Amino acid sequence: MRSTPRGAICNDISDVIDKIGWGPYQQMCFVLCGLDCFVDGAEVLVVSAIIASISEEWELSAFARGSVASLIFLGALVGAAMAGQLADTLGRRPVIVGSYAGIAVCGLLSSMAPNVYILGLLRMLIGVTYGLCGPTTTAMIAEVSPNAYRGQVVTLSCVFFIVGEIFVCTVCTFLMPYFKGPHWRLVCLCSSLPGLVLVPLVYYHLQESPRFLAMQGRTMEACVVLRKMADMNGKPELDISFENAVTPAQPMLDRRLHAHRQHSTMERLRIVFSPRLATTTIAVAYCFLACNILYFGINYQFPQVFRRMRDDQPMVPAMEQMIASVFEIPGMLLATWLVSRDWLGHKQCLAYVSMVTGFLFLAFTTVDIPFNSVAIPCAYLLKFGTAALFSLTWAYSAEVFPSVCRSTGLGLCVAVGRLGSIAVPVVYEFMRKSKDCWENAPYVCKIIHHEWPFLLFTAAMSMILAGVMLWAPVLETKNCRMDDFEGVGEQTALMPVKNVKGKLQDMDI
Repeated sequence: MRSTPRGAICNDISDVIDKIGWGPYQQMCFVLCGLDCFVDGAEVLVVSAIIASISEEWELSAFARGSVASLIFLGALVGAAMAGQLADTLGRRPVIVGSYAGIAVCGLLSSMAPNVYILGLLRMLIGVTYGLCGPTTTAMIAEVSPNAYRGQVVTLSCVFFIVGEIFVCTVCTFLMPYFKGPHWRLVCLCSSLPGLVLVPLVYYHLQESPRFLAMQGRTMEACVVLRKMADMNGKPELDISFENAVTPAQPMLDRRLHAHRQHSTMERLRIVFSPRLATTTIAVAYCFLACNILYFGINYQFPQVFRRMRDDQPMVPAMEQMIASVFEIPGMLLATWLVSRDWLGHKQCLAYVSMVTGFLFLAFTTVDIPFNSVAIPCAYLLKFGTAALFSLTWAYSAEVFPSVCRSTGLGLCVAVGRLGSIAVPVVYEFMRKSKDCWENAPYVCKIIHHEWPFLLFTAAMSMILAGVMLWAPVLETKNCRMDDFEGVGEQTALMPVKNVKGKLQDMDI
C-alpha cells in the first residue's frame, strides 16, 4: 500500500484556482453562463403560457396540448444526452455559445409558426439547445470557481432561470393577462430577444475552462486562461504554472491521470458507472427525474389552475404566476445558504427540503375544495421548495464526477431527468381527465377531485427522494476538493475522507 502522490495535473489546477480566488473573472463567467439559464427559463415557461391560446386557435385535444408542451423536454432529453460527449470533446465554451444561438433563432422562428406541427418542431429544437445548456454551464461554473465558493455559485446560477420565468410572466401580464388571446406570437418573439442580444456578447467574452484544456493536454492554452483569470482578479504576479510533464519515473497513477484526456465515450461511461460511483450516479439521476416532475409539473399546472381560479382572485393569472415565480428566488437563496453550512451535508439538505416539499404538495390539494386561503400560499411555497430542491440537486451533481467525465455524467443524469419533464404534461392531462371517468365510481373515488391524483403523485415522488438521500449509500461531496482521480474500476472522483480544512486526504491505493 502506498499514498497517492499529489502531483496530478488537475490537483495543481485546483491549487492555482484556489490561489486566484473569487473575483471579477469568476463573476463574468457566472453571469455569462447564468444568462443562458435566463434564456432557458423564458423559453420553457412560454409553452405553458401560450398552450391555451394555441389550443383554441388550432383546436387541440387535451392529449395534443400535453404533447406540444412535452416536445421541448423531448428535445432537452436529446440535448442533455449529447451535452456530455460534446462538452467533454469539443469543450465547454462552443457548446454554451451554440446553446445561446440555437435557443435565440428557434425562439424567433416559433413566433412565425404557421401550424402546430412547425411550432412543435421548433419547440423541440429549442429543447435540444436547452438540454445542451444545463450540464455544460454547471460544469463550466464549477470548474473555474475556488473550492470554497463552488457549491454556492452553482446554486445561485439557477436564479437566472427564475428571472427568465419572471420576464415571460411580465410580458404576459401586458399581452396575455389570462394566458389566453391572439398575442401568443408576440410573447414568443419577446422571449427570444434576450438570446439574440446576448449571443455576440458571450462569443467574444466567454473563455474555455482551464480544467478542460488541461485534460486535453492543451497546457499552453490552459495557462493563458489561468493568466487571464489572475490578471482580472488583480493578481498579475501569481505563479499560474502547473505540472504537465509526466516522466517514466513517476508512479503509474500519475501516468493514468495524464492520459485520461484520450478516453473514449465508453471509457467515460465506465468511470461514471464504476463501482465507486454507480450508486451515486443512479441516485443523482433519480434526483433529476424527481425535480423535473415536481418543478415542471407545477410550471405546467399553475397557469391552468390560476386561470380557473380567476373569478375568486383579485389579480390576473399572469400576475399570480409571476408572484409564484418570484418566490423561487428565496428558495434559491435558501439552497445557497444550506450549501454554505459546514454542519449540514448535501444529502441531508436534499432529504429535508424534499420532505417539506412533499407535505406542501399534500396541502395544495385544498385547491379543489376550493379553499384558496390555503391553496394560494401553498402554491407560492411550492415554487419556493421545488426551486430550492432543484438548486441543491445541481450543486450536488456538479461535484460528483471527475473533470474527464463531468459533462458526460451530468448529461446522462440530466437526460434521465428530462424523461420526467417530457412525461409530466401528458401525465397531468391524463390524471386530470381521468376524473371524468369516476362519475359512476364508488363514493371513496368521487371524493378525489381533479387536481388530487397529480398532487398525490408528486408528493410520493418527493418522499421517495427524501428516502433515497437519507438511506442510499451515495457519496457526500460537501466541501470536498474536485480532485480528478480516475482509475477506472478502482476509485473515482471525490473520496469521502476529509482533513480539517475540508479537502480530501491522500488515498491509499
